[in-house]
Formats: sequence, C-alpha cells, structure tokens
Amino acid sequence: FANKAVCQMFGYTPEEIVHLNAKDTYLPEDRDLAVRREQEIRIGDSACYERLVLRKDGSRFPAEVVVRRLDQRGSQAVFRDITQRKETEHSLRETNTHLENALEELQTAGQQVAQQERLSALGTMASGVAHDFNNALVGILGFSELLLDRPEMLDDKPKTTEYLEIINTTAKDASDVVNR
Repeated sequence: FANKAVCQMFGYTPEEIVHLNAKDTYLPEDRDLAVRREQEIRIGDSACYERLVLRKDGSRFPAEVVVRRLDQRGSQAVFRDITQRKETEHSLRETNTHLENALEELQTAGQQVAQQERLSALGTMASGVAHDFNNALVGILGFSELLLDRPEMLDDKPKTTEYLEIINTTAKDASDVVNR
C-alpha cells in the first residue's frame, strides 16, 4: 500500500509504487547502507534517519525516513520530504556565518575606535604639556634675555636677584610639568 502523497513525492503511479520496496529508493552509491538498514529493522522494532532518496526520474531529495517492522513478512516505511527544512537549515547556517563575520568586523572596528580615542587623548595631553612647558619657557627666556641684552642691569643687584628668582621658579615649574 502507498498513499497519494508518497506517489507524488517519488513520481510513481500507485500501481508502480506497490511493487517497490525501501531499497529501491536508495541511491546507487548507498546500496550497502540499504542492506545495513534492512538488518537493523530485522533486529529492532523501528529506525528513524535522514538520507537522500531517489525518485523515479533519477532526481534526489532529502527525506526523513521512519521504518517500523510489522511482522516477519515486512515493514512499514514513512518518508517525509525535508527539502524545505534542509534549505532553511542551510540558510540559517549562512546567516549565522554572516552574523559572526559582522560581529568580528564590529569588534575590530570597536578596537580601532578605542585605539584612535587613546591616540587622540594622548595627543590632547601632549598638546597641553607642550602649552604648559612653552608658558614656563617664556618666563625663563624673557628674563634671561633681558639680563643678557642689558648687561648694565646686572649692576642692579635687587633687580637681578628678582629676575633670577623668577627664572628659577619658572624653571622649577617647567620641571614639574615634565615630571607630571
């Protein structure tokens, strides 16, 4: 006995299909598997597995096969075309691969952004240090040039001492900037 659905699935007429058995649905390269499956059914009560099956026209499709031993004379096989399920699984695997790649790219981009932010922060800090250091140099250079350009000011000891103290304090401030 075979129902209309299995006749359509395999491309046989009801008269043709009743003369076939499950072994006839195996691919030529899977004939050894057919023998093993037949032995499994003889030993056990039932089996459930997936495999490619052969249609009358020679085309193939993935099927879920449930075989149950009926008695000493035979067994019952139920075939379910799982082409759509296999295509969906394949599509999900591809989507998963795309998502994994996108996640990897996103993580890489995130690392690059973090690196750029660190470099930007370092640049801002270096700019601030340079600015503070240049401010300190202005006092050192300005007062030392005054003393060098006007040697007569060296005779005014209180003024010279004041300029040297400013130069010294400013140099210490520059040193603190470098230490920070």
